[in-house]
Amino acid sequence: MELADILLIAFDSPSGIPYTSIDFESRMAKGEIAASISEATTLQLEFKYLTFCTKDPKYWNAAQKIMKVVFRNNAPEGLVPLFISPQSGAFTATEIRLGSRADSYYEYLAKNWLITNQTEMKYKLEWEKSVAGIIHYYLS
Repeated sequence: MELADILLIAFDSPSGIPYTSIDFESRMAKGEIAASISEATTLQLEFKYLTFCTKDPKYWNAAQKIMKVVFRNNAPEGLVPLFISPQSGAFTATEIRLGSRADSYYEYLAKNWLITNQTEMKYKLEWEKSVAGIIHYYLS
């Protein structure tokens, strides 16, 4: 919990997309221009599980806010650009990857659906949309 509370400092951005760095001594987040989509979404399972263990919703809420911002961008065919702004919550690039700096996002769509006992359909629907986009652009 102590580490998670420090990490929550990074989530204190105008959009809720976490900054990429924290100075542990000053307990200040460093404002980067953009975060990779994997960096921004990587603590989904850990924060949600921490809420389950502690019954404190602040971790769950921080993780959920990130995904709401990403979903609000309405990525075409579920394929998200590589970078997102902590300031605005908007995508800041057009490059799309399935590997480094992006792969965690796609993995966590399916895992979020599972960790919520398959009740939050938005994760399943975004996963299915991204798989269809992958098939369309990469496998056809």
